Amino acid sequence: MPGLWDQHGKGRATGGALDDVFGVAHSPNLRASDVFQSRLWSEVDQDANFYYSNFATFLTNGNDSIMDPSGFYKAVRNMPVMNVNDYGEGRAVLMNMSPQWYNAYRNMSWDTAAEKRSVFMDFVHDAGLDRWVEIEGAGAAEHGYEITYWRQDGRTIVMVVLNPEDLVSSSVVGLREGVTPITLKFDTPVLDVRDERAGTSLGDGMRFDFDWAVNEAVVLSFSGDPVLPGDANFDGLVGLADLMALADNYGRLSGVSWRHGDFTDDGAAGLADLTVLADNYGRGSRHNLPVPEPACICLLLAGAGLLTRRRNRFSMSKSAERSADIA
Repeated sequence: MPGLWDQHGKGRATGGALDDVFGVAHSPNLRASDVFQSRLWSEVDQDANFYYSNFATFLTNGNDSIMDPSGFYKAVRNMPVMNVNDYGEGRAVLMNMSPQWYNAYRNMSWDTAAEKRSVFMDFVHDAGLDRWVEIEGAGAAEHGYEITYWRQDGRTIVMVVLNPEDLVSSSVVGLREGVTPITLKFDTPVLDVRDERAGTSLGDGMRFDFDWAVNEAVVLSFSGDPVLPGDANFDGLVGLADLMALADNYGRLSGVSWRHGDFTDDGAAGLADLTVLADNYGRGSRHNLPVPEPACICLLLAGAGLLTRRRNRFSMSKSAERSADIA
C-alpha cells in the first residue's frame, strides 16, 4: 500500500502516490476488511496470539487472511500479487504480500526455506543484486545462519550468527550446539582481514575458513569496503592499469589470480573477466573518473580479440626462442 495515505492518515483521493510507478490502482477507500484479515488491519491478532508455541500457530490461530499459492498472506485482499511494471529505466515490483510466513518455513528445512525465500529474492537477483558475502556451499548443516555487518572507524565488521530454531512467547528454544567448519566467501577481495575473536590477522583474500561454534558468533573485520569488481591492483578505482593487468594474462586458462585479471573466480582470464572490467570501468572510491561512453565499453570488449592475438604472438615468440636455444 505504498503512499496510499498522507501524513495525516487520510486516504489520498487519487489512490496511492506511487501507483503509477507500480502500475496498480489502490482505492483510497480501503477499510480494515480489505487488508489482511477481514476484521483487522494487521496480519496477526497480537492479543489473541500473545502466547504461542511456534510461528505456524502464531500465523494461523484465528486468522482468515488470504493465503497466496506462493505461501504468503496477501496484504490488500482484492489486488494482485507480484505485479511487475517497467518504469523509466528500471522495473518496479509490488509484492502485495507479507514475508512473515518465512519465519515458519525457515523452521521446516533448508530446502523449504530456500524455496520460499526465492519468492521475494528472485526479483532482487534478477535486478543484478547478489550477496557480497556468504557461507560457501551452505546447506542443512548451516541452516538458519545469518550474516550482518556494519562499518566503524574505517573498517567493515562482519558477524555470522545462527538464528534459533523457533521462538516460544519470545523465549529462545532449540538453539543448536556443536562446531561446523565453514568458509566465508566474498564476491571480491577484502583487505587486511582480522579474526576479531581470536585477535589474529588473516591477510587479504576472498575465502576465509572458520570452525564455527554455532551457538556463538564468527566476527571478522576488514579495511574499508570490498574491492571493486575489476580493480586488479586494489587501488580503489577501475581503469587502464587494471585493463593492462588483464591484457597481460588474457587467454590463460588456469592459475590466474584476481591481481592478474581473474574477476570471476574461475582461475582463468578471458571474456567474462573483460566484461566485468568493462561494466565497472571508471568506477572509483578515491577518484572521480569519467564514466566511459557506450562506445568505449564496446572498444574494451572488442579488444578481447586483440588481447588474444597479442598473447598468442607472445607465446609463439617465446616458443621460437626456446627452439633456437635447443638448436
